[in-house]
Amino acid sequence: MLLVPTSIPAQVPYFRPQQRLTVEEALVAGTVNAASALGIKDAGRLETDCAADFLVLQSSDWRDLVYTLGTNPVQDVWIGGKKVT
Repeated sequence: MLLVPTSIPAQVPYFRPQQRLTVEEALVAGTVNAASALGIKDAGRLETDCAADFLVLQSSDWRDLVYTLGTNPVQDVWIGGKKVT
Protein backbone atom coordinates (compact mmCIF):
# COMPACT_ATOMS: atom_id res chain seq x y z
CA MET A 1 0.00 0.00 0.00
CA LEU A 2 1.31 3.44 -0.97
CA LEU A 3 0.45 6.20 1.48
CA VAL A 4 0.60 9.64 -0.09
CA PRO A 5 0.44 12.75 2.11
CA THR A 6 -2.55 14.82 1.02
CA SER A 7 -1.42 18.21 2.26
CA ILE A 8 1.77 20.23 2.27
CA PRO A 9 2.02 20.16 6.10
CA ALA A 10 1.77 16.36 5.89
CA GLN A 11 4.60 16.31 3.33
CA VAL A 12 6.95 18.55 5.32
CA PRO A 13 8.49 15.69 7.38
CA TYR A 14 9.72 14.18 4.10
CA PHE A 15 11.78 17.28 3.29
CA ARG A 16 14.96 17.36 5.37
CA PRO A 17 17.48 20.20 5.83
CA GLN A 18 20.16 17.81 4.54
CA GLN A 19 18.40 17.84 1.16
CA ARG A 20 19.03 21.59 0.94
CA LEU A 21 15.83 22.25 -0.99
CA THR A 22 14.81 25.83 -1.59
CA VAL A 23 11.20 26.77 -0.90
CA GLU A 24 10.61 26.76 -4.66
CA GLU A 25 12.11 23.28 -5.06
CA ALA A 26 10.02 21.91 -2.17
CA LEU A 27 6.83 23.33 -3.68
CA VAL A 28 7.60 21.80 -7.08
CA ALA A 29 8.53 18.49 -5.41
CA GLY A 30 5.17 18.38 -3.63
CA THR A 31 3.07 19.35 -6.65
CA VAL A 32 4.04 18.79 -10.30
CA ASN A 33 6.89 16.36 -9.56
CA ALA A 34 4.75 14.35 -7.14
CA ALA A 35 1.97 14.04 -9.73
CA SER A 36 4.49 13.00 -12.37
CA ALA A 37 6.04 10.38 -10.06
CA LEU A 38 2.57 8.90 -9.52
CA GLY A 39 1.87 8.89 -13.27
CA ILE A 40 -0.86 11.53 -13.00
CA LYS A 41 -0.54 13.60 -16.16
CA ASP A 42 -3.32 16.16 -15.59
CA ALA A 43 -2.45 17.30 -12.05
CA GLY A 44 0.17 19.17 -10.08
CA ARG A 45 0.03 22.40 -12.06
CA LEU A 46 -2.44 25.03 -13.24
CA GLU A 47 -2.76 24.86 -17.00
CA THR A 48 -5.32 24.20 -19.71
CA ASP A 49 -6.82 20.68 -19.61
CA CYS A 50 -5.54 19.94 -16.10
CA ALA A 51 -7.84 18.84 -13.26
CA ALA A 52 -7.85 22.32 -11.61
CA ASP A 53 -8.04 21.23 -7.99
CA PHE A 54 -6.28 23.97 -6.04
CA LEU A 55 -6.32 26.21 -2.99
CA VAL A 56 -6.27 29.99 -2.77
CA LEU A 57 -4.23 31.07 0.24
CA GLN A 58 -4.74 34.13 2.43
CA SER A 59 -1.34 35.53 1.47
CA SER A 60 -0.30 37.46 -1.60
CA ASP A 61 3.09 35.69 -1.61
CA TRP A 62 3.26 31.89 -2.04
CA ARG A 63 6.54 31.83 -0.09
CA ASP A 64 4.55 32.58 3.10
CA LEU A 65 3.25 29.00 2.96
CA VAL A 66 6.19 27.61 4.93
CA TYR A 67 5.51 30.11 7.73
CA THR A 68 1.86 29.10 8.17
CA LEU A 69 2.41 25.51 9.30
CA GLY A 70 0.04 24.72 12.15
CA THR A 71 -2.51 27.27 10.95
CA ASN A 72 -5.13 27.25 8.23
CA PRO A 73 -3.97 29.60 5.45
CA VAL A 74 -6.73 28.48 3.06
CA GLN A 75 -9.07 31.16 1.74
CA ASP A 76 -10.84 29.23 -1.05
CA VAL A 77 -11.00 25.65 -2.33
CA TRP A 78 -11.52 24.83 -6.01
CA ILE A 79 -12.27 21.30 -7.17
CA GLY A 80 -12.75 20.38 -10.80
CA GLY A 81 -12.58 24.06 -11.72
CA LYS A 82 -15.45 25.03 -9.40
CA LYS A 83 -15.20 27.01 -6.18
CA VAL A 84 -16.49 24.93 -3.24
CA THR A 85 -15.84 27.31 -0.30
